Amino acid sequence: LTFCTCHLLTCFAGTNNSAFSIIPCRFRIAAMLVPSSLFVAIVYLLWAMDVRASPITTASNTISRRADNYVRVPLYRREPSMPRLAQAVRSEEEDNDNTVMKTIRRRPKDLPLKDFTDAQYYGPFSIGSPPQTFQVIFDTGSSNVWIPGDACRSVACLIHHKFTPSSSSSFVQDGTPFEIQYGSGALEGALGVDTVAFGHHTAPVHNFTFAMSTVERGLSWIVARFDGIVGLGFDEISVDKLPTLFGALAAEKSLPEPVISFFFGYEKTAKASQMILGGVDKDLVEPGHDFHWIDITVPGYWQIDVHGIDIGDFDACKSKKCPAIVDTGTSLVVGPPEEVREINRAIGATLNSGGAASFPSCEGLDDLPTLDVTISGRTFPLTPKEYVLKVTALGQTQCLSGFAGLETPQGLWILGDVFMRRYYTAFDYGNKQVGFARARANPPPAAEAT
Repeated sequence: LTFCTCHLLTCFAGTNNSAFSIIPCRFRIAAMLVPSSLFVAIVYLLWAMDVRASPITTASNTISRRADNYVRVPLYRREPSMPRLAQAVRSEEEDNDNTVMKTIRRRPKDLPLKDFTDAQYYGPFSIGSPPQTFQVIFDTGSSNVWIPGDACRSVACLIHHKFTPSSSSSFVQDGTPFEIQYGSGALEGALGVDTVAFGHHTAPVHNFTFAMSTVERGLSWIVARFDGIVGLGFDEISVDKLPTLFGALAAEKSLPEPVISFFFGYEKTAKASQMILGGVDKDLVEPGHDFHWIDITVPGYWQIDVHGIDIGDFDACKSKKCPAIVDTGTSLVVGPPEEVREINRAIGATLNSGGAASFPSCEGLDDLPTLDVTISGRTFPLTPKEYVLKVTALGQTQCLSGFAGLETPQGLWILGDVFMRRYYTAFDYGNKQVGFARARANPPPAAEAT
């Protein structure tokens, strides 16, 4: 059996129920050399050893409230691995003749950008009465909610939690077909209506329309630690224009404020990783710092204008505004290939045989330059400790760049987990704003998810 890393793949299917995906493969398997039964067995073992979600727990130890009345949902952090992170995109020259990319450039607005295979943070979400709980990616880069349905017989569904409509007294069958295409595979299913909630059964939204998969095609769904996706984007990028969860939360006034914030911990602070419903927790902000709020420029994604991405003498925005989306489902900082090549050149990272931008050695990286992201007059620095990813595989440690190049519609940048681990990030649906504050380096026990 041969394992190898692969390039970052992009995909588009030209209908409104499609999605432009930024999906890195976790690995490729030389399936031609292995009987299908053995292939499935190996995949299952990989899933059981490395991918299976943390045990689902009850409301008493997954959701916490304090005097501020915010709801705290713990997020589990998966450690990065070489096959997941050692990805890079094809060069800009290769993409010039790519008809897929030409199609994307013609249809930029309906297409959620996605990176699910590499997502590192996931948490509990429930559907039905009584609640059936799943592990999901809370994803600000898309707007639909889906989980595996009990009618699904795909391998991915067999090894993940599935929703059973007959066990829910509040379920209403819709039956409308649902379909979405990602770079790593297709997803088909049908719509249903039920009560959904965060954690076991907190901040419920009644009569919400979601999708239940009946077919999941693609290896990424098999190896995923999460069961499904909970999109937290706007109506404009919702497949089939289905109502969005964030919009429903705001309409039902389920929260003190229509604000959801994310604290993504590093390895040492992973237990503090959490999603807070209803506002921001000042205990998670570094003392002496506050939130800086930026207006959304184009509803759909959480899209903002970045006014500078500078390292050394290089300005990636070229003294102009760089459109960027803030995406909890993307692990790296992603930008146009030419600009990202210059950034990686400035920090001494070069493409390796696996296609990743890596460093020759992990020694001396603390002396690399700081990258400064300027947004609406405030600078958000990223130091080498924050943008260099140390990944260990088979007993060997390699250091990778946290910056990846990819052709995206309108030259969009994506501020993913590399940025959000350093800056506690809030999404204000009511005021259509994104806020950043320096994340507390050592959050106190009271701020940890329980």
